[in-house]
Order: sequence, then structure tokens, then C-alpha cells
Amino acid sequence: MNVHGPWAGWAYTTRLSRNEFYAEITARPSECPSGQGTYGLLFHYVDPSHFRAFVVWCSGLFSAFQRTETNRAALLVEGALPQVLDVSSGDHRIGVLSHNNTITFFVDEYQVGQINVTETLPGDIGPYVESTGSQTTSILFTDLNVYSP
Repeated sequence: MNVHGPWAGWAYTTRLSRNEFYAEITARPSECPSGQGTYGLLFHYVDPSHFRAFVVWCSGLFSAFQRTETNRAALLVEGALPQVLDVSSGDHRIGVLSHNNTITFFVDEYQVGQINVTETLPGDIGPYVESTGSQTTSILFTDLNVYSP
């Protein structure tokens, strides 16, 4: 998936409507501009104005946000990835566990964050890419797996 910024792109399966799940996608960046490129997993997708996303930044950070009709990107959690991870190249597994109104975030089997939410609406799941600057972010996604917890 290629995105030339500032822009975001996503896809979803059109087959799922889950509020509780463990989802994991494998991503390989080919163009990942530091400070501008993000990629990860779209989840709880209801429509273009109602979803959540968990992304890693090519510069070594992670964040999760929620889009609503009144807020395009309400930040849920953010932080630095473990220093052993270089998400600007190579294959990486991005995972989200949504269970009992708790959402846990994983990168390459490292738990990097967790939040509690008031509700988890059933929604779809898929890849997400964003470029916040003028450069292109290009990510190859493979192996989207979704499991019941």
C-alpha cells in the first residue's frame, strides 16, 4: 500500500464485525520516511468516521488513535518502541488484542501498550498506512490473521 502525504490509506476485510479478537498483520516497509511514515492495523472499523488504529512510526514510536465524527484522531496511547526494533525496514508483526474493554498492543511479540476503554464496538479489521509529510510511505502487508480470544 502506497500513500503520498499528507494522506492516509486503509482497507478492511468487509467480512468481520468483532469487538473482541486478537488480530495480527505482517508488514514490510519499502519506503518509510522517519518522522512522517506510519503503518499498522485498523480495527473496530464501522465506517470512515468511526474506527481505531494502532500504528508504528518509522522513527521508532508507536501510537493508537480513535476517529469519531467530532475528532479525526483522538490519541489513545503513544510511546517509544523497544530499542531492539527497527520498524523502518524488514518484516514486522503488528498485533492488537481487544478483550473485556481492554486493548493491548504488540510489535514483534513485544507488548508495547495497553488501554482501557468504555466500550468496544463491533467492527472490521485491516491494514493502515499514513504519511504525515510530503514523502511517500510504502508498505507491503501480508498474513492478516484474526482469532477469537
